[in-house]
Amino acid sequence: MNYDGLEVDMLSLGNADSILVTRWTAGVSSRILIDGGNGCDSEKVLKFLEARGATYLDHIVCSHPHEDHAGGMPAIIASKDIDFGQAWIHLPWKHVDFSALGAAVQKGETTARRVVRIVRASVQSSQEIVQAVQKRNKILTEPFKGQMIGFMTVCGPSQPYYAEVLKEFTDFRN
Repeated sequence: MNYDGLEVDMLSLGNADSILVTRWTAGVSSRILIDGGNGCDSEKVLKFLEARGATYLDHIVCSHPHEDHAGGMPAIIASKDIDFGQAWIHLPWKHVDFSALGAAVQKGETTARRVVRIVRASVQSSQEIVQAVQKRNKILTEPFKGQMIGFMTVCGPSQPYYAEVLKEFTDFRN
């Protein structure tokens, strides 16, 4: 019997996220992995994919580069047990003026220092994912509102909104 429809698997990773969305058409699957949990979760995600027979993912998506979503992605992407078509992740360094961010920190504001730690960690997570994707010679795209990731439509953020939110990180007042 051929199955048509959507299947959504949400992995139980504690305070972390990883979701496998599968669209079945005439018994043929199209799979999108959204997030990879923390760094320590990558093996659990890979074992789950293996148990589902998912050796190929049409798309791998990192919703945002915080550890609990992005941490496991580099190891998943690097795994020879999984092949994939395209990776999707935001590249914050393309949208943030790091000299302005540094100037905000020089003002000595506690909030600015906290935000810089968050931005640096996000940039590092993104860079690790980008390096893993590049080693696999795969396509990497930033996901913005209106784009199609396989059978799914990106609802947000829009590129102008994303740039504006990141710009706010450098706009600290005394």
